[in-house]
Amino acid sequence: MALDATALDRLAPLLRETERRGVQGLSFQHVELCPTRAWLHYHRLDCGHLNRHMQLGLLLHERGDGAPLGQGLHGLAPDRVDWRRREISEIKKSHSHESALVNQLLFYLAAMSVATGHVWRGVLRYTASRRTRAVALDAEAIAQLQRSWQRLEGLLSLPRPPAPVDKPVCRGCSYRLLCWGQSTDDEET
Repeated sequence: MALDATALDRLAPLLRETERRGVQGLSFQHVELCPTRAWLHYHRLDCGHLNRHMQLGLLLHERGDGAPLGQGLHGLAPDRVDWRRREISEIKKSHSHESALVNQLLFYLAAMSVATGHVWRGVLRYTASRRTRAVALDAEAIAQLQRSWQRLEGLLSLPRPPAPVDKPVCRGCSYRLLCWGQSTDDEET
């Protein structure tokens, strides 16, 4: 199925600007979770390699049975790409913070759809529950991406990160050390 001209017109400028600014899919996940996290990620201030949750995510990524896209197109690195079915999958441990996961997947779908001229579909695959959720790139999804990009643009231009706000997502966050001076190993999540 080909994207109609209106959808292309709405997505293409957003994708050009994200590529120009070096914004990738993970930023679209982070902006849904926490403005501080989004800013730190964009500015490459990270200690995720020390985080046990991130280490598990990397293991799940390595065990994926699909062909990775690799780098090059907007820095995309989805967990699985099925070129024949035009389907991108993200493999996650659980459905926690699902709206943020959807936002990241929508960015991947938009980039692939504009690049190929065909609508791609997405699937969130949860290993703990063996559940899946289909994600469609439709008018509502495009509007969501545009709203997320507006929030990201405002954050990325700030000279320093927004002050962290303690919330439940902080307990397992890979940025906990930077925001709160605590390791994610300090408490069980």
